[in-house]
Amino acid sequence: MPFRRRPLLLPKWPPSLSRLRLRAWSSRCGPERVDIRCGTAGHVSVHLFNGAHDARNRHALVIHLPSSPAVDDTASPLPTFLEHLPVAQINYRWGGVASRELHWPTPVHETSFAFAWLYANLAPPANAGRDMFVFGSHLGASLAASLALTETHADAKFGIRGLVAYNGIYNWTMFMPEHRINKLMSKTSPSVQKLRSRLPSLFRRPSDLLDPFASPSLFFHSPGLLAPRWFASANDDETVWDEEEQSATVSLKPPRKSLTVFPPPKSSLRIPETFLLYHDGDGAVSGKDVGHSLRSQARELALLMRRSIVESEKRGAVEWDEDQDLDVADEEAQMRVQAVDSGPLADDAGFMALEWMRERTDAM
Repeated sequence: MPFRRRPLLLPKWPPSLSRLRLRAWSSRCGPERVDIRCGTAGHVSVHLFNGAHDARNRHALVIHLPSSPAVDDTASPLPTFLEHLPVAQINYRWGGVASRELHWPTPVHETSFAFAWLYANLAPPANAGRDMFVFGSHLGASLAASLALTETHADAKFGIRGLVAYNGIYNWTMFMPEHRINKLMSKTSPSVQKLRSRLPSLFRRPSDLLDPFASPSLFFHSPGLLAPRWFASANDDETVWDEEEQSATVSLKPPRKSLTVFPPPKSSLRIPETFLLYHDGDGAVSGKDVGHSLRSQARELALLMRRSIVESEKRGAVEWDEDQDLDVADEEAQMRVQAVDSGPLADDAGFMALEWMRERTDAM
């Protein structure tokens, strides 16, 4: 049965540029660091590499969301393929076991403040253009995807031209026991299983997994799930979900799952060209037999983005049967949004990402 489609009220990124305050340091042998105030929640640091700070630089700017959160003010090493490019690295903070202060939604707030500053301060001179690409891996891939989906505007002279993400989680609700993917006989891949125990250290409460800025696949459909009110006790190292809460949630009827219209009608937003790279490990199950995995995460987001291209830009109609998981037949949509197994070597994934970006700009 096809799902009912409803308009999506797009949440707005929270920063106000008039409230941004910054400090900057530069070094002859390292990147420039900028501290950007995040309202009353402290600051987020951004490191600018290879002349990224110069608005007159016509080379494409890569916005980098690292694979793991920042733990201090030291810049994380850039992936090899980015070392020679102008890069703005957003050192978001996310999670921890000692305090809930940096749990979700802290990372999305910090990312939004940082992007607002970059957009305001690194824009090229009037009538000039500059391309931006967003790259994120692992935890940073979730943030990169939501940033690109909500900040890619048609015909922007200084705008996002593409999204590259590696081994990301794009729908955290797949970790919830009642998600349909966990009803399959197939096993969860080890690469995803490792993240399951980290949920309470990343999110304040289970309902945060339903936030589309954390789970960008949910920009395109409602979750169709009820979230328990809390995770298991912090003293319980064996399980994530509180058994009593889970039983109470299962006894309730979940809301009907429905597709949403994204980008919203009459919006200047456009689905970005996207390259989703993943690899589940040498021992992972491949093909249609795979359950919850990095492959299934990338594939779901890719299918939803392709359907949106066909429906929002080409005014076509695409029936969605979640159980069949069918792709669209439109060749342009498949080329604009790609999901590819990059193999076990990170350097290979980096080479593929660099070549993909170079094919889409003459300024790299």
